[in-house]
Amino acid sequence: MKDEIFIKAPAKINLGLDIVGRRDDGYHELKMIMQTVSLYDELNISVREEGVSMEIEYFSSQTIKSNIPTDDRNLCIKAAKLMIEKFNLNCGFFIKLKKVIPSEAGLAGGSTDAAAVMIAIRDMMELDVNDDKLMELSVSLGADVPYCIMQHTALAEGIGEKLTRLSDMPRVPVVLVKPDVAVSTQEAYRAMDSRTYSHPKIDEIIRLLNEKEIKYIGTFLGNVFEDMVIETLPEINEIKQELREHGAFGELMSGSGSCCYGLFLDMDTANKCAKSFKEKYPNYQVFVAETI
Repeated sequence: MKDEIFIKAPAKINLGLDIVGRRDDGYHELKMIMQTVSLYDELNISVREEGVSMEIEYFSSQTIKSNIPTDDRNLCIKAAKLMIEKFNLNCGFFIKLKKVIPSEAGLAGGSTDAAAVMIAIRDMMELDVNDDKLMELSVSLGADVPYCIMQHTALAEGIGEKLTRLSDMPRVPVVLVKPDVAVSTQEAYRAMDSRTYSHPKIDEIIRLLNEKEIKYIGTFLGNVFEDMVIETLPEINEIKQELREHGAFGELMSGSGSCCYGLFLDMDTANKCAKSFKEKYPNYQVFVAETI
């Protein structure tokens, strides 16, 4: 058993995001392709006698504006308490989070932190529980948390908890651009209920992944939220256009926004694109990562 552990929590992007129905309980039926990228939050988790607490170190001033709670509302706290309850652990934990992934961006920042806490406690306590069991437990924390335990390339259905591992996407550079605006996921879903929209070709993306025809995937990237969000946040469309002008072979808003990403064929072009965004938009958060 370890007294302390360090773990990285990677962000995710959506290669495709579709709403295919509405359940009786009010939740939306989804069909999404999720992809992990090498943009990480970092967590140090240590054992204490009792209780769960945390502190957050922020990567940038923009992140501080999101005012992330450090009490029982935080998914990290909920995840640790869930592990204590389910496995009858006679201890507590202190969580130190270095927050790098932008909040309210569509990158699953809170979900991936919760997933990392569950994995870390499992490993620290040497619990005899595999990833599938952790994923099953984590559904109660949020629909994205099971995927954040699985990671890599996956089809997510249901409310996001029904996961099918797909052929891994080859490693390509990704430029992530988060404007200085936030999108409420709950409000975004609510707004979609009164709209008609075209559906992205999820199955075509899966076919191209299987055939490793990555350069054609950009043609089929799709997100049902984009048009709705662009109506109130035109900068989303502007970011996408500039990503394309700087050499991206595919660009999309991730999740319900507001972060957009571009896929590139080489790192040099991606770095030049990111440099241009940082110079032109100093208030934006801009990162260069890779699909993993």
